[in-house]
Amino acid sequence: MSYLKLVDSKKLPPAGRSLFAAVFVLFLISFYLPLTSKSVNNIFYVGLALPSALMVAYDFAYFKKILKEFYWFFLIILLISLFDFNEAKDLKEGVYLLLFFLVCVFLDRGQENVKNCLLVFSAFSVLVLAFVTVDWVLIWAQTSEWKRYDQLLGEPVHPGFFAILICFGILSAWVFGISDWLWNKSPKILYALGFLTVSFLILLCATVFQSRTALLGFAVFFFGFLQYQKQYALGFLVIGFLVVLVFALGFDELLLNRGLSYRGEIWQEVIRQLTTECDIWTGCVPGEKILGEFYHPHNAYLAMLYRNGILGASVFLVFMVIFFTRSMRVKSRWMLLSLFGWGCLLTEINSILTSPEPFWIYFWLPVHMAIIETQNIFPRSSMC
Repeated sequence: MSYLKLVDSKKLPPAGRSLFAAVFVLFLISFYLPLTSKSVNNIFYVGLALPSALMVAYDFAYFKKILKEFYWFFLIILLISLFDFNEAKDLKEGVYLLLFFLVCVFLDRGQENVKNCLLVFSAFSVLVLAFVTVDWVLIWAQTSEWKRYDQLLGEPVHPGFFAILICFGILSAWVFGISDWLWNKSPKILYALGFLTVSFLILLCATVFQSRTALLGFAVFFFGFLQYQKQYALGFLVIGFLVVLVFALGFDELLLNRGLSYRGEIWQEVIRQLTTECDIWTGCVPGEKILGEFYHPHNAYLAMLYRNGILGASVFLVFMVIFFTRSMRVKSRWMLLSLFGWGCLLTEINSILTSPEPFWIYFWLPVHMAIIETQNIFPRSSMC
């Protein structure tokens, strides 16, 4: 069954679809706003999850068709939820994630509505970066120090997540808008200049917030992009350009201000515990801090192995194999964009199942859309 047959435009009137899209955009940008976690969660619960649940209840036969189409994804999330299960409330995060998937299904409808919403988020992200950069320079003018940016309009922010969200927004604009437009221009040097500009903005953002995770995510995206586009000469040009910029502008010192944030020591301790103190098949019992200080391994892949052992990690590995096999078969651009999130998992996040947080935007949104795209028959345009 094709995805288009699942999406009936009569399920939601035009005004309802427009409102649904507006709330979706609000949810995306809410992570930039001075809102509490509870307020952000309520935007999702009330504005997106509840309408989606009502649509399921209104036409359960319609939901069964969706379930039949994407059964493998629902099953894997269920299995991962069971491995992470400690008490009843832990299962709700898997339910939230599946509701977010349904939100993407209901909103997109094979008409690129999610992509259009994401481009609005991208524009907002660029505006945030512009404001933050000016403010960062003004702080330097007053203090003569290039400080890590951790306050926006007087409100504390998480520098790492802010940098990742902004970089994700920039890459979304490149993948779904700028790249196609520049490729159709002549001469092709404009395309190279465009990607150089995007790369500079990523480097600038990572430097302002001193976020190596954002750079790591970009590195994974970058090499995936080169393979996807077969633009290897452009890749060498960008690498050389960024290396010169990093040392010429002194960005290397800013990016290494905080060392490696104890990642190496954390990972060594996690591996030691797994091999000497825990059951490597089922993982370690949660409770004690790692090295007496850290709550999780700061690596989603290692965290999956640490908590759930080889058995739980194998389920996630199966998901990765299915996801990339299906997505690469159709040359999904959502999969290409998701590489940024997959790269960020190397140094962030304790679990892939969480309540609404920035991780949903830069990882689960493109992953969900790539999964949906693999079931579609509507035309996909290549990047060149």
